[in-house]
Amino acid sequence: MRRFNSYGPSLIVLGTAIVILLAGPSAVWRLTYEQTRARIIQASEALDDNPILQQLSQAYRDIATLVEPSVVHISTERPMTVRLGERRYVGSSGSGWIYDEAGHVVTNYHVIQDAQRIEVQLHNGIIRAAEVVGYDQSTDIAVIKIEPGRLFPALIAKTDDNGAAAVKQGDLVFAFGSPFDFRFSMSSGVVSGIGRSVGVIRDERGVPMGYENFIQVDAAINPGNSGGPLTNARGRVIGMNTAIATGRGSRLDEGQFAGIGLAIPIDMIEPVVEQIIDSGSVQKGFLGVSVRDLQDTIAMELSLIDFSGYGLTVGRVDVNNPAFEAGLELGDVITAINDQQVRTQRDLDRATAGVGSGETVELAVWRYDPRTDRAERVQISLPGVVAANGFRGVWLLELDDHIADWLALLGFTGRGVRISRLELDKPARRAGLRYRDIVTQINGVPVRSVPQLRSKISSMRPGEVVQVKLWRYEPERGHGREMVFDVELGRLDMVRMTGVIPPDQPDNSLAGLGLARIATNTPELSARYGTRYLAGVLVEEVVKGSSLEGRIEPGSVIVAVMDRMVTDVDDFFDLLRRYDLRRPRGVRVTFVATDGSRNTTYLVIE
Repeated sequence: MRRFNSYGPSLIVLGTAIVILLAGPSAVWRLTYEQTRARIIQASEALDDNPILQQLSQAYRDIATLVEPSVVHISTERPMTVRLGERRYVGSSGSGWIYDEAGHVVTNYHVIQDAQRIEVQLHNGIIRAAEVVGYDQSTDIAVIKIEPGRLFPALIAKTDDNGAAAVKQGDLVFAFGSPFDFRFSMSSGVVSGIGRSVGVIRDERGVPMGYENFIQVDAAINPGNSGGPLTNARGRVIGMNTAIATGRGSRLDEGQFAGIGLAIPIDMIEPVVEQIIDSGSVQKGFLGVSVRDLQDTIAMELSLIDFSGYGLTVGRVDVNNPAFEAGLELGDVITAINDQQVRTQRDLDRATAGVGSGETVELAVWRYDPRTDRAERVQISLPGVVAANGFRGVWLLELDDHIADWLALLGFTGRGVRISRLELDKPARRAGLRYRDIVTQINGVPVRSVPQLRSKISSMRPGEVVQVKLWRYEPERGHGREMVFDVELGRLDMVRMTGVIPPDQPDNSLAGLGLARIATNTPELSARYGTRYLAGVLVEEVVKGSSLEGRIEPGSVIVAVMDRMVTDVDDFFDLLRRYDLRRPRGVRVTFVATDGSRNTTYLVIE
């Protein structure tokens, strides 16, 4: 029996081959046909007996039935200058979803940007005119409004106690919208990743701006899908389609789908939408910190505190070590040893090669003081600490090493972002956060990257209290510990952050430039200040302590920006929005002082 079992299959194959050779081609074809026919019957019966795929198909249909009535198609017309003095209107389209029964519709800002006419088509074909309620360019979120009545608002995924919707890698998702104008389409896929930041949100000059914390999906998203909802397997909105990888190099925009789609998460959308509905504009929370990812280099971190050069960073100093007692501190940058410049460990070995173990070495040190936000250069004498590979009880790092390498020396191997600078008298500093703290959670949600932290904080309103969990190393104890702080958020100044005045920036928010109050000049205002009337922007008040104080007096009239004539406040803002207002130069303005003299100065964010 064993012998037959062993040789049985071989004998069958041999017999089949003999039959085929004897029977000829026609018999082979008949045999192949019957075998294929048998497999088809077998597969059909298996599918009839297995309801899993039928149930899955029905679930997809149920999701479509649930979501489609809340999805809208958006058509816009925007002006375009084709020749000097000739303007035409160009049509474009996108998607959106009904937010509430009052007629508010959520979409991407870039879908309705500069539109002079907007129409919304509902799932049943009815078309209604829409008007813009407000938008936030930095998150690419906009709200428009249509006539209410017989609307079906989208169901939104519930957030947890920390305000975050549960979205995890591998989750099944569905994208709705109008790709290539194929209206009310649906595609499916999975969550490929979360917390993505790719620099796709840009200003009019093409410069990356704003906050990104995208959900990455492989569901097919194409031009026209922008603004449509992304739902989970229960048909609840977890995000909004906004950008795709085009397959042309590494570009991300509105091109043809290449397997990567990006969606704004719902926990970013809701706070923005609620503020727009309430007030027509958006204010963002602000901590007052500069942070770095743990995979960034030490040199990148030091650049935030204005260090440029070379040296070795003190990553750790043992307590009660002579170097510690001599005043060497964690984070000091040693630039020279006994007047020899040092950049690498090899330079350190050369500088200490001829120094005996009991001799004193002189260190040139660059030191940053986070209490004053200033740096100084100091000289430190280290007695008797030279060893074969450096200094006893001192761990040094090169500037090309990563922050994570530094933290490993201190005993931290987790995830988070490191505070690399705190602004003076801002929320984080006032609440007790410190330089080099590692932020690990915000309101119980793990923080894994700088964009994730920024998007989380910016999605909250000024005045809200956020719970910050962090890890802090304490040099005096030689170890670190976890701590929790409650921080009341301030208001983020978008002009100060980006250097650009966004389209939705209130006209009275130029304090960062030193202008406290301005107005379009009129004969009446000129008479009030006793000056000759000139068309332009009247400076009514400058910020005390700013660089403009003493340079532009109240009553002066700004008549040009970068040599372009200014006639009113609208002209002034339109011109300012074309330039980066950050240092070193800012933007040049021409003004006429109250004594009639013509002068120039620079407006720079301070």
